Amino acid sequence: MKKSKLNKIKSIKSIKCGIHMPSLMDSYDAVSFFNGLVFFAPVSLLVRTQAGVSQSMFFLLQALLSTIIFLGEIPTGFLTDRIGYKRSLVFSQSLLLLARCLLFISFLCKSPVLFAIEAAVEGVSYCFSSGTDSAYLYEMYGNEAYLSKTAHASNCGTAGFLISTLSYVIIYHLCGIEGLLISTIAAGIAAAVFSVKLKAEPSKNKQICYAEENETENKNFAKKETCAFNIEETVKVKIEEMEKESYRLVTMSFWGTERAVLVFKKGLKGSLL
Repeated sequence: MKKSKLNKIKSIKSIKCGIHMPSLMDSYDAVSFFNGLVFFAPVSLLVRTQAGVSQSMFFLLQALLSTIIFLGEIPTGFLTDRIGYKRSLVFSQSLLLLARCLLFISFLCKSPVLFAIEAAVEGVSYCFSSGTDSAYLYEMYGNEAYLSKTAHASNCGTAGFLISTLSYVIIYHLCGIEGLLISTIAAGIAAAVFSVKLKAEPSKNKQICYAEENETENKNFAKKETCAFNIEETVKVKIEEMEKESYRLVTMSFWGTERAVLVFKKGLKGSLL
């Protein structure tokens, strides 16, 4: 009985997750991979300086990016709780793609203002993805598969970064910085497309439903266990009382199974219980 109860709880948990660990790349792994394809990363400073941005202003842009992330963590967290993890990740990828496009336009126009806007947009993008990716994976894969899935997705991102680092030399030699930026935008488009294909996490109503179902089943199971225990205790007490009154219990075997109990008392032939 306990074994069947345990299997039923496991099946409910598997339904809640609604997903199993894949052996190949899924949409989330693809998003991590394409996000790692930042072809201009080795020459990110050169992208700004060739567009007329000084080194001091470059570090100011980095400070602006960090400030946006610091100030936007809590508000975007509240918004993520309302719209859901998947929508927040899709919105983050859309903003990151917009930031890549703004970076390309800023480079062509050589506009410091556009560079500042690009840094702000990129900061908001990171706010929406910060912590949301971990919460999404935990909600989708559960406690058992969370760490392995996180490591798998991280490896995909690292592989993308290594590929972009090794290939940037060829792209830069053939197409210059413009080619690096366009290649990064193309990777951003792919990441945004795969983010849309992410499986939606279970809704809050379903989670509450599963929790209530588990709680109800646990209560029913506890009641049955308590009832069985009470019956056993009642029979035991009754037997002790009968033995005090000089009754004696004898079991009889029918076809190899003990089913009948005879109750004997001094001076009586016996009676069937």
